[in-house]
Amino acid sequence: MAKLALVALGVLVILTSLDPLVSRLMYSEFATNRRIEDTESDLAPFMLNRFREMLAAIGASDARTYEGWAAIPDVRGPTELRVFVIGNSAAIFSIAPTQVERRLAEAFPDREVSVTPLAFPATGVGEERTLARAALAKHADVVVFTPSLAGIGERDPQRVLRIRDLFALVGEGDAERSLIDRLRSVRYRHWLLYRSRDRLRELALNLATSAVPAWGSASRDLEVTRAALAAIAVVSRLGDGRLLVETYAARGLDGLIGTPVFHRRIPSDSPIFDQMRRNAREVTEAGALGVALFLPANPIFRNASVMGELPEYLVDDTYVRALAERTLGVYRDAGFYTADGLDALPPWAFLDLTHGNAEGIATFSEEAASIVIDAIAERGVAQRVEPAED
Repeated sequence: MAKLALVALGVLVILTSLDPLVSRLMYSEFATNRRIEDTESDLAPFMLNRFREMLAAIGASDARTYEGWAAIPDVRGPTELRVFVIGNSAAIFSIAPTQVERRLAEAFPDREVSVTPLAFPATGVGEERTLARAALAKHADVVVFTPSLAGIGERDPQRVLRIRDLFALVGEGDAERSLIDRLRSVRYRHWLLYRSRDRLRELALNLATSAVPAWGSASRDLEVTRAALAAIAVVSRLGDGRLLVETYAARGLDGLIGTPVFHRRIPSDSPIFDQMRRNAREVTEAGALGVALFLPANPIFRNASVMGELPEYLVDDTYVRALAERTLGVYRDAGFYTADGLDALPPWAFLDLTHGNAEGIATFSEEAASIVIDAIAERGVAQRVEPAED
């Protein structure tokens, strides 16, 4: 028994010593991704990495985004303008934070502008509260919520807990949480779950795909990916729904479409809307400027004349528009500046229903930047002096 205890203690010491090293590695990768996004004219390499993360290493993606947030100083400078973008994978494939940051810096040259992404794949309304609190904990001036067709709905409860525990922020009921729950939170936040397992899985995938180039759609090389995305864009311009679906399948990307899942309609009395309202009020009550921007959805999948022969891929446009208006109305009532970007992109600017391609990201990032600039110009953002740390 004593030997087992010593072994367990040794393992704990090793994991504890490795934790800060892996943390620095994750932040370095986060910063590298930002530089690539900022300088890469062809976003195919950037997008390929995002594919890998979503399909094989969501935990590693979460950890990198978290480390980017954690590196922000807790004390805010008097001329800083801190903007946080909250969302899921639809936001990752619609808005390039560095592009928005450049536009804001040009519009407000007297401010030190930063735009920080808090976008996590497979998250929804339930996680917005945690992410909003994370932004407010870093003295956010502007919090941008990015509701989308892919992000409004019920999510895996474990996913909600993972995001909440990763940021380790105080929430309702925390005082009643058991010791085991608190220890589980530490496990989620630190090396064992988020950093080692998913990072090692990601490294293993990279090694495997180097040895076996045909290892699944996430591992296809850059040229094949670029060709597949180009083919989808060309076919999208033709407006032929059946040919588009066949192109997805022929290129091995049929899993990206994902439209059948969005046939589940959200009732008008769903508690999701109450959760949105509470999330939004926390932002406005904290004194930050709230912006809600409904993200684009591919119009080709909402066009009955194009997708009529493929009902499993047809999304009811009337329902989508009503959902966007209802959602933005909730944020508007809470004092948010709102904008509807549902129809902001043409079909050839998408990868699938809700994820933009390189052209879509570049185009919509400009749209998002203009909306944030207009919101600040209309509502104003105060220059505040945060108290110095003791």
